[in-house]
Amino acid sequence: MQGPMLRLAIIINPRGGTLAREGAPLLDALTAHDAVCQVERLEDDAAKALTAIDIDAVDALAIAGGDGTIRAVTAAAVDARCPLPLLPLPLGTANLLPRALYGDRDAKALLDEVDQFERHDLVAGDLNGHLFLIAAAIGFPTALARARETLRDEGRRHPLTSALRNAVASLGQSFRPRLHCRFDGEEVPGRASGLYVTLATDPLHETFSPVPQAGDTDEAKGDFTAVLTRWRHIGDLAAAPVDTLTRNDNPDARTRPLAFSQADIRSRKPLAAMIDGEPITLGREAQLSRRTAPVTVLKPLA
Repeated sequence: MQGPMLRLAIIINPRGGTLAREGAPLLDALTAHDAVCQVERLEDDAAKALTAIDIDAVDALAIAGGDGTIRAVTAAAVDARCPLPLLPLPLGTANLLPRALYGDRDAKALLDEVDQFERHDLVAGDLNGHLFLIAAAIGFPTALARARETLRDEGRRHPLTSALRNAVASLGQSFRPRLHCRFDGEEVPGRASGLYVTLATDPLHETFSPVPQAGDTDEAKGDFTAVLTRWRHIGDLAAAPVDTLTRNDNPDARTRPLAFSQADIRSRKPLAAMIDGEPITLGREAQLSRRTAPVTVLKPLA
């Protein structure tokens, strides 16, 4: 026998991703859904939008926006110790977290099926105090993310020129290793040009995971899997897919998969970084670690 319908509050960013493109019809369909009891629009401050929600009157919190909106509202909910499970809706460009949790279901299907979902705890990562749930990157990959952001910025007079400039900058950074890395207290010899880190919610997590060795425990595998790049010329770039997919254990490999629980990164210049697809700028030092408290979401029954 099915229980009563879950009551949802929904925080909507009407300027994000699919919502910005499809406009009022999609917004009306989401807010008029039978499961939605409260609607709050996100302007600039996710924490402010969250405080407007009557958490005692609803069972879960849906988030309608792109990857940046989902990450911002999730971080605000964690900081406020909000007890509601989250339902991130796939209404952005990449939809990293929704795709990892719900596959190809669209936003309306998730609202229709939410009564069949159960609470599920996700491990959250932390990069210098910034929460992430899928992946983080430091170094050259982030310039490509900035190139994407300039293409999406309608306020720029020449977005294509800016995007190409960032793409060229990314390629240049890829062959100038500047990152000093320490994983679980062990210094990596030499310098790296980039680090891409995934949590288990990332579909690429298993691809990047090093081959388990006999006697390995879950603790030995670490909380994160990653790819570390140390490219110096175009040949290193060409060999990267082979090195990664074959899980090359050669310590001198230019592209190395690895697993760890904590990473310390430093550079002589401010570090460009990316969390769940959104670019951020850090200082000259960064620390990656697992957050002690998980993030609770609604997820289909296994």
